[in-house]
Amino acid sequence: MVSREPRIDPRRERTREVVFRTAVALAEKEQLSGKSLRSFAKDAGVAVNTLKSHDFMTPADVAAGFLEALRKGEGTYNLKPSDRAMDHMKDLARASTAFGDHNKVQAIHLKVAQITDALRRRSISSEHAIQELEEQYDLLLTNHADRLSLMAETCNSLALAYIQGRKKSVGEDAAERALHWAQTGLKHLESDRHTRQFDLGRRVSEKVSAAARMGIAASLDALTEESTEAERKDVRLEVMKHLSTITVSKMKERDYARKMKHPLRAAAAEFHRARAEALIQENPAGEIEAALQMARELAGLLDPLGSLPDGEDVLTTYLPRLCATQVAYRDQIKSETHEELEVPPDP
Repeated sequence: MVSREPRIDPRRERTREVVFRTAVALAEKEQLSGKSLRSFAKDAGVAVNTLKSHDFMTPADVAAGFLEALRKGEGTYNLKPSDRAMDHMKDLARASTAFGDHNKVQAIHLKVAQITDALRRRSISSEHAIQELEEQYDLLLTNHADRLSLMAETCNSLALAYIQGRKKSVGEDAAERALHWAQTGLKHLESDRHTRQFDLGRRVSEKVSAAARMGIAASLDALTEESTEAERKDVRLEVMKHLSTITVSKMKERDYARKMKHPLRAAAAEFHRARAEALIQENPAGEIEAALQMARELAGLLDPLGSLPDGEDVLTTYLPRLCATQVAYRDQIKSETHEELEVPPDP
């Protein structure tokens, strides 16, 4: 059973506080009811899509959300509206057609966050997480199919559950199921043309690549010394198919990282994309260039102290592949191409 509260996103909390403070200020003047979502967003200093990401589709939803927070006694940021402002907000909240749905969606959002947090801490089994997440996804698909970002987040968590799970616990088709959920999540997110959920897009794209790598490993594991030439050919086709998936997903991950202004993660995604493309083309020169280009990017991103902030996970995946490339193509790598990899002497 999952009981631990999910980690609070400070940025979302700050935005929510700004939104509620603006709503109360307008309600004190009895002006909240006359606002469109766009004009309210301007008053609050936030984007319309930001309000929508908090499930506020109208100012009436904002009023309803604040009143619900008051009822629960949490998330009101010590705001104390006058009786006049409260009456104004109560009248407006009655126009919130999403009031009931809002609470239901918030409950699903909380449940998904709790399960995902437990999954990352490995305090819940993958099979249990899958069962609960699929139930939440079915609720969204049946009753709240317009909540595309939340559906994508739920799919991302389902992909994670299959990736973390073992074949014996989540099924022999774990890689296939992980890929299905990750790609479904990406489709949901890309269906919303106005979304600014770039980090979610990056994370889901990452899951697509991870699931494809699982598929490659599963295909290669099926080979034995007794495998026929036809079986080996089938495995090769499967591997190429998964590599093609990686080239597309890593391109999307790179683009999302660029939108977030994360050059290190963008460079890492481009390295994996270029490397997968070179493997498909059986192009050793392309593999070598991908590794060296990443080294150039890393050199350019080093801070004045010679360290790479937040680069540990990137290096963990890059360095083994760099070493493998150097070993595999030792005769083809000229000494001068190693200039990018040299460590400068201490000053």
